[in-house]
Amino acid sequence: MDRGKEEEAMENEPLREQDQLQEDEDAAQHSQISLHGLQLDKREKRSVMQKATAQAKNLNIDKTMALREARGNKCNYILGLASCILAVALVATMNTLFEYTPLLFLSIAEYNVGEMDVTVLPSSWTSLTYLNYSNVRSTVGGEDVLFNYSSPRWSIYTSAWNTKLCNNQGWNFRDASDRYLGKDGSSCGLHAESSTSSCVAEQCGAPDSADLYLIDSYLEERMGLGSHWHLEAAPPGSVYLHKDLATMLNATVGSELILQFSLSDLFSIALPRSLTAPLGLQDSEQFRSSTTILLPVRVSSIFEQTGGKFNEEATNAVVMEYGTFIEAVSKNLNPNANYLQDSFSSIDLYEYAQYVCYNLPPPRSVFYMKNDYSVVQTKVLHMMSRLVTKIGFEYIDASIMLLGELRVLRTVSIFLGLIISIIIVALVFLLCLLMYSLLIISVENRAFDLGVLRMVGMTRRGVIRLLLLQTFLTSIPGWAIGLLVSKFLVAAVLDLLKSIFEWKTIPQVETFSIQYATVIGLLVPAVAVILPIRKALSVSLTDALDIRRNKVVAVKVSLERASQKIIPTPLIVIGSLMTMFGVLVYYMFPLALLTFNLTLLLYIFFALLMGILAGLVLLSMNIERPVEYVITNIFFWWSESSMRTTLHKNLIAHRTRNRKTTLMYSLSLAFVVFVIVLLSMQIEQFKLNQLRKNGSVLAMYCPTLVKAAWAARQIEEFVQENRLVEDFALVSHSFRSVTSQSNSIRTLGRVVSAGNDVYAVTPNFFKVASEGFLTIRDQLPSYFDQLTESIYSAMGSQSMLIGSLYMDKMAMTLNSSFLLQLQGEPAMYERLRPMAFLDGVPKLTMSRYPARQFQDAIVSFPTFARLVRHLKDGYSVRDIPLYFTLFKLKDGLSQEEVDEISDQMSNLASDIGCRPRDVRNRYRGFQIASDAMGIFSSLTTGVALIVSFFSLVSSMFANIQEQAKELGLLRAIGVTRNWIARLYTMEATVLVLSSALLGLGIGAIVASTVNLKHEERIILTKFVSQVTAQQTMFTQLPLLLKLPPEIIVVILLGAVGSACLSSYFPARRIMQEKIVKLLKAR
Repeated sequence: MDRGKEEEAMENEPLREQDQLQEDEDAAQHSQISLHGLQLDKREKRSVMQKATAQAKNLNIDKTMALREARGNKCNYILGLASCILAVALVATMNTLFEYTPLLFLSIAEYNVGEMDVTVLPSSWTSLTYLNYSNVRSTVGGEDVLFNYSSPRWSIYTSAWNTKLCNNQGWNFRDASDRYLGKDGSSCGLHAESSTSSCVAEQCGAPDSADLYLIDSYLEERMGLGSHWHLEAAPPGSVYLHKDLATMLNATVGSELILQFSLSDLFSIALPRSLTAPLGLQDSEQFRSSTTILLPVRVSSIFEQTGGKFNEEATNAVVMEYGTFIEAVSKNLNPNANYLQDSFSSIDLYEYAQYVCYNLPPPRSVFYMKNDYSVVQTKVLHMMSRLVTKIGFEYIDASIMLLGELRVLRTVSIFLGLIISIIIVALVFLLCLLMYSLLIISVENRAFDLGVLRMVGMTRRGVIRLLLLQTFLTSIPGWAIGLLVSKFLVAAVLDLLKSIFEWKTIPQVETFSIQYATVIGLLVPAVAVILPIRKALSVSLTDALDIRRNKVVAVKVSLERASQKIIPTPLIVIGSLMTMFGVLVYYMFPLALLTFNLTLLLYIFFALLMGILAGLVLLSMNIERPVEYVITNIFFWWSESSMRTTLHKNLIAHRTRNRKTTLMYSLSLAFVVFVIVLLSMQIEQFKLNQLRKNGSVLAMYCPTLVKAAWAARQIEEFVQENRLVEDFALVSHSFRSVTSQSNSIRTLGRVVSAGNDVYAVTPNFFKVASEGFLTIRDQLPSYFDQLTESIYSAMGSQSMLIGSLYMDKMAMTLNSSFLLQLQGEPAMYERLRPMAFLDGVPKLTMSRYPARQFQDAIVSFPTFARLVRHLKDGYSVRDIPLYFTLFKLKDGLSQEEVDEISDQMSNLASDIGCRPRDVRNRYRGFQIASDAMGIFSSLTTGVALIVSFFSLVSSMFANIQEQAKELGLLRAIGVTRNWIARLYTMEATVLVLSSALLGLGIGAIVASTVNLKHEERIILTKFVSQVTAQQTMFTQLPLLLKLPPEIIVVILLGAVGSACLSSYFPARRIMQEKIVKLLKAR
């Protein structure tokens, strides 16, 4: 057994030895592999270290060469650095200002309607007359900061007398008995039963109408209502007067007035019936007479601007302190109600507020700091909804007039935002073009140096690294300095805006200006260096090292192999642009229409316009040479023939490089014209919109139902006595307001209908109203000069002037008839026919677009009376109430004369119970914005000219350096330094003038087009801007193209001046070199 095991072990011994040998060999091999791997790792690490060291050395060499290039070519480096600084500073500043533009429109809106975010008042469908402000404040306020800023108010229609105009002999206006009952105690004789004001009227004459506002100065200052109001709380028994009302009353500071107003509602609600019973029934004349107050007050101050407390039309405002009103009235009650003095003085007026003003928490302007109106609307409506819900939506109404005014201005705001965006994009493009021009000139001037470097072993990657390092050596310092400069620029501009708009504080807005500026500061040079790198790498080594051949060539020959793989860059660019255009028109445009996204729609339009602008600039390059030839012969005809011949040859030889400058000047000047047209259009649009609403420069508005026949006699006497007023026209109150019935236009089959309101106008309405707003689409033949005269004819008595919308909506023609629904239940109709279809009229609303479904219609006064007689028996023309009076002033009046007429009109309006309307008051709110836009326009023009000047300097400097040998030869044969300097100055002048003319022409073409308009056999050729035409479609205003001539003169003079500066001094500098040195130049 053991022997068997031993034999088996002996047989297996060779196998074990073989396995051991294999293991030893494997271990040795593994040891060798490990050692080899360690040696390989060491070699790789050594190789990586060597490569890193080489890269660091190469980078250090590149840095040294880039610094040497910057020191050797200081002009180009300074221009490049200035370009980067300008790009970063402009983008940061423009973007920051863009974020603050909502403040601009908020200021305009607050000037027009006041600084109240929400106004709450008792609902019209309830029996409530007042709001208990104390309860509302405790219920709504509290811990909710959003509703802690509010104030109660009263607004009372008042009659006012100046006591110094009264007959004070034996009559004491301070004595309540004399004021109410008369000096002899006989209750003013026969007039006592008819009017309690007769006692004062007998002594003081006819009163002036005013609006008495009761305000709580402390609460309103706390909530930020009246940020420009600089008056303290009025002392007890004192009031503040608006300047216009003070003028009508002939009042000054210290004057004593008598105010008459009724407090019958307050007496009947705040006092028990048991106390007021001796005054008579609450609806009786005796009760109203006893509760009419004649309050003597003293004028404490006179204010010219409402300061945000009220709307800008509150020119007849009387301001009194809320907390002292009850005390002042209780001391001056009617003697018949003197027994109520103690009870009345105990009334807490804060429990009987007519309406309550609410503002968002301060700084409230932060809530409006969005350029998107929908975002602002969402915030304010959310606040209003919560407020109304907390108070009780079934008991109150809420008004948001400030938001409504911002809605009117939203189109202007969108356009201004678009203009700023376009300016940023255009300036960045110009700066990118300038950087490209500077870099391509640097590459061309260093062609020999780059050839030497390539000859000694520098790879293509090394050339790219060198040019990138040179670029970022300019861009990174420019970025840092640009951010610093932008900080001071933004601070300076915000301080300027703060002083212009009288802002107390400017809210901090989160902007991304630094991020945008950083991207632009690094992206512009990176993009601009691409083509110079391709240029440097495309030059063969032989051409780069050949210093004997002149670099200026008039003819170039290029050879291309059919088999050579070349990326078709032009085809890629053109294909990409066409694809973007297709997506823009086919997808984005319908998307904007379907979603009613006005912002997107206008961005599409402006993108198309900018494409037109760029395309025309590129097309103009084809006529660059003929324009230069014409300018040379026109402006330099006096120079010798040799000078003009050399000038033409220089322009041909430098055409490739000069084309960049021509392109920049043409683009920048066309862009400047484009921006000026846009900005002036926004200003003009606002003014025309206000003028259309007012009807004429001066007008009168009658909110009460003053009979037109009686008022017309007063107005006619005023016009006859005033030599500066040519004529006047009257507009009645609407059919709806006279009859309290809704009316509409229906087809004869009563299938299609549209809401409508009917007004009566005098025959001279369109003659008196401001010109330019009447647009006639179609009309019946007439022998009358004025369209409104035709409605006073026999045919016109059965006709109306209606909007063009009904032409399309109801398939109407001039031969059609329609039904005017006069009453709902039971239905009552009048069959009429259209006298004319109008696209637009002054003062009233008519349009051809379905966006304005509810429109107005015009009839004569007799037709209006006939229509009303269907509902009111015996109604005549003499019963028609006056709504508006328009005045036509004589031509050529100065502002002082118009001011004089406005003051006289204010007195007339006060006498007949109307309110004056001067459209210039509406302009004042926008005038500040206009000044700010003017500064913005001038800044844009200056920046565009500076950028173009930089490009011209670099081009002319390169041209002169490139022709150093030729200049040396000219000097050697006797040509003077002045002759050569004059040659290059003339070349720069021709180049700039041709570019300026092309740019101005392109800007005018984009901004204007010939629009033939047919009207009664007359073809009117009218130059209207394309942008203006688009705005005219949106606003239906007669906007015309306006190019300020002073801007054009400044542009041309600046262009000629920059040409002289950019060429004469570099030419004189190189002429100081010796002729031998010039001949040896590379």
